[in-house]
Amino acid sequence: MKRQLTLGCLLVALCLALPCQISAKKKSTQKETYSAAFDSLFFDAMRYKAVDNLQAAIYPLTFCYELYPNSAIVNFELGKIQIENNNFNSGLNYLKRAAKLDPDNYYYQITYAKMLVNAEYYNAAETQYKETIKHFPDKEAPISQLCILYTGIGKYKEALDMYDQLQRLLGVSQEITYRKMQLCVLLGNRKRALSEMDELIKKSPLDPTLYVLKGEVEMNFNNPQEAIKYYEQALEIAPDNGLALASICNYYNLIGDTEKTDEFAQRLFAAKDLDLSMKQQFLTEIVGIYTRRPGNEDKIEHIYKTIVEADPENSEAHQMYADVLIYLQRTPEAIEELRTATYLEPENTDAWVRLYQLAVDRKDSTMVRRVLTDALEAIPYSPVFFYLNGTYTYVVDNNSEEAYKYFIEAEKNMDESQPTMLNKEVYDMLSMLSWEKGDTTATLNYINKALAIAPNDLMLLNNYAYYLATANLELDRAERMSQRTVESDPLNASYLDTYAYILMKQGKYNQAFFYIQRAMEYDNKESKNYEIIEHCGDILYFLNSIEDAVKCWQQSFDLGNKSPKLLIKINQTKYVE
Repeated sequence: MKRQLTLGCLLVALCLALPCQISAKKKSTQKETYSAAFDSLFFDAMRYKAVDNLQAAIYPLTFCYELYPNSAIVNFELGKIQIENNNFNSGLNYLKRAAKLDPDNYYYQITYAKMLVNAEYYNAAETQYKETIKHFPDKEAPISQLCILYTGIGKYKEALDMYDQLQRLLGVSQEITYRKMQLCVLLGNRKRALSEMDELIKKSPLDPTLYVLKGEVEMNFNNPQEAIKYYEQALEIAPDNGLALASICNYYNLIGDTEKTDEFAQRLFAAKDLDLSMKQQFLTEIVGIYTRRPGNEDKIEHIYKTIVEADPENSEAHQMYADVLIYLQRTPEAIEELRTATYLEPENTDAWVRLYQLAVDRKDSTMVRRVLTDALEAIPYSPVFFYLNGTYTYVVDNNSEEAYKYFIEAEKNMDESQPTMLNKEVYDMLSMLSWEKGDTTATLNYINKALAIAPNDLMLLNNYAYYLATANLELDRAERMSQRTVESDPLNASYLDTYAYILMKQGKYNQAFFYIQRAMEYDNKESKNYEIIEHCGDILYFLNSIEDAVKCWQQSFDLGNKSPKLLIKINQTKYVE
């Protein structure tokens, strides 16, 4: 696109073209002109930046830089734009100049330091943060960010010193003290870690969480007998404190006291001060303990039931309990829990899908239809339930026309900008149904979209190759695709059949016969694929074994193949496309 020059840009061009030999008066005029040009250009750049047209903003800023290369703000703006445009090193150089040109500008200093961290130039970032802290000792951000940097790169002693400095600036706080305590643990300094917690306890002696944290310090230093004292202190202050209950439960499990572990596990999951996400952090471990002990299914169920009772309005809690009931093969109760979950949160897709799966497993078509209808009413634009409707209609009702409509609706409601496996499945089904309708163009279009999402999906490659061969299109490409599937899964009868069929189409009859024999060998012995047998007859026909070919075609017909073309082959004893 041809770049349009603004009035400011034209003015600079004129200024740069002025003769060098001018009078003092003209020099003064030129300086004023340069200043006016700078203002106009900088205004243009900021206008472009305001509408996120960063590429356009670069041009006037570059002219500004040519006029005043020591302008801190121009260097700063150029640096940010270059970084936005992924020219990271160039951008860092501009930011470095801006920070050097205007050392009293806090924003320049802190931004340059942050960008150095992003670029993983940690030594330079450390130096920049130190300089910034020196110039701005009352600013919290550079100290806090240097703490994080030191912790991240393993300089724990330096991080602890910086947290001390931050605490002197802000005063004692739970967050800072907690970070310092963690660093003390990492440095193996138990005495100081406990001392840090004591400072917080002096400030808030009735906060049970602080005693739990002090107990965790002792646990980190392998002193469980000391830790339990602090946990019990926490429970004395707040008998139903979830964190204290979790820590005590962990303690009794550690020392092998199963009775106490069970007692505190039940109390933990009944605690109302822990939300579901917090309880889930402990859930896996506790359920794992019970699972390792035979005959504890009732205790596992009781935990999940307790979670529901503690938070009865939480849809996810009912869904979790339903999963346990499914595991215990108490399907009717699971259905009730999932129905409750969808009532509490109508847009809970996972709960609807679980209901659908239970209905399918029970072969309850009435329930399947009711669930899918209710789900689409609750989430009317969900491609998931259009897809499930389409699949069920096609597989169970054997209604291709109605299924096709559902898959079209699924496609309309999919987000094609972020394709998922659901998108792939929808395109795959649409390609298959389009093939049944005789629409080769739509078939290839849909399967191309599916392959763009899953280029290594063997079944997609197999289907694509078969479609191409049947339509006598791009047979060499079809062969390459089919060969990939056979090489990846050489015992798959369907892939071998497709490959044999393509070789036949290419006139490679002996090779085709070899692979069709393998396909028949590896085919399901109890439920023969009549298409494989028909293709075997086709290949035998081209090998001039007409009698054997007709036998194969007749066998395919007897197995249920009612293709009109097959009847012609049998009646006329010749191959037809």
